[in-house]
Amino acid sequence: MAKIPFKVSARTAKLIGLENFSNAEGAIIELIKNTYDADAKICIAVYDLVYVKDENEIEKLDRDNSSIYIIDNGVGMTDSIIANQWMTIGTDDKLYSHTSNSGRVKTGAKGIGRFALNRLGTTTELYTISEENNEGQYWKVEWNDFDKAGAVVSQVNADLIEKPEFGTVIKITNLNDNWEFDQLHRLFGNLEMLLPPKEQNDFELHFFSMSNLEDFGQVKGAYYDDFDYKISAKYLDDEDKTLIVDITRNELDVNVMENRYKELFDYDKMKSFPFRLEDIKAKTIQLKTTLSEVFSSDVDSDLIDKIGKFSFTFYFLKNTISDDKQDGDIKKYPYKNFNSSNRRAWLKKFGGVKIFRDDFRIRPYGEKGEDWLKLGERQAQSPGGAGQKLGGYRIRPNQVAGTINISRIHNESFQDKSGREGIRENDVFDLFKNLLIEIIGFFESDRNTIMFHLSELSKKRNK
Repeated sequence: MAKIPFKVSARTAKLIGLENFSNAEGAIIELIKNTYDADAKICIAVYDLVYVKDENEIEKLDRDNSSIYIIDNGVGMTDSIIANQWMTIGTDDKLYSHTSNSGRVKTGAKGIGRFALNRLGTTTELYTISEENNEGQYWKVEWNDFDKAGAVVSQVNADLIEKPEFGTVIKITNLNDNWEFDQLHRLFGNLEMLLPPKEQNDFELHFFSMSNLEDFGQVKGAYYDDFDYKISAKYLDDEDKTLIVDITRNELDVNVMENRYKELFDYDKMKSFPFRLEDIKAKTIQLKTTLSEVFSSDVDSDLIDKIGKFSFTFYFLKNTISDDKQDGDIKKYPYKNFNSSNRRAWLKKFGGVKIFRDDFRIRPYGEKGEDWLKLGERQAQSPGGAGQKLGGYRIRPNQVAGTINISRIHNESFQDKSGREGIRENDVFDLFKNLLIEIIGFFESDRNTIMFHLSELSKKRNK
């Protein structure tokens, strides 16, 4: 009996890779993630686009003479790494080696990221110098070689030459896309949402177009400190299934509450933690609970065990003050002042709840404010304002922003769909979404309690 090996056609291997990059923006993001995995401190994406006029004097991109560069100062690759990992389709290096040399959790695992290069253009040149041995390499591939009739993947070759004078640069030419200015602008906006909204001290991202130098530059995240409420939750995934929720209140003027609304703290509910005057003055209060207290007893404990450690930061920003009535000299709610136009602009750009895995966003969650947690449906079923009745307040999806941080290491049940557009829907992910809504519920209950009693105080004062 003869044993015969499988063969994979070159075209099939290429198509499997391309399925993971449905658009050019996704391919650029994949290459940026690779620089992060290589411990780069700085990544620079440069578009050197050449435009020519056709016979009708219409300006069009000259794809053959335009280039995209991805430049980073990471650890680089040796000839051995290029031959045994970079040139191996579906390599399991990142699957089993979760962390980089500096301790970063690697963002990739499928080993087909190099096909992002093919999605962008038909020719790729790579110049790299390895931190390990200080030797440089030049690598070049023509992706059209994968389309030759009858070719198997082992027959497609790339050039590898020692070139010690070069740094770490990927050059992509013979581009596949037209890259009009609107598309570049949209990509820059997506890159702004690629990293979570915090100070990223160890990774800088820059974006340039040589024909529009003044329009782009350093990519900065969504850091913002003008909010009404901030909720920071951490699930520890310990033996007790501990959930810690920090609630930061920034909506009301505490000094005014202490001096002109002191009767508020005579209500029974406002006499105990976390609603006492000293709790309000503390600005941030902490609640500690467990998942067994959050969920009912009929939730499968095996599903809870599969959620894994995560953190969730949630912001509430109202952009108008419509329910604040003037009653004599004292307002119903002692709101702080804010700039409505600034908040609306920020929410339009960064609003929605987004998921990040190891510091990189998973699309499409929260994209353009997408309401994947169905907060709008919840609010429609209970449309009352925060001060109308206890237990009836639900947040509107156009007033929120949030970031969920998960990891390849701690959240193995959250696997990407085949096209990398989202996480596979399963029972664990459904339970996870319910848990996020319960965390949002801590905020809703907190704001509802304070606003309801302020409303009651207003009624008492204005019989």
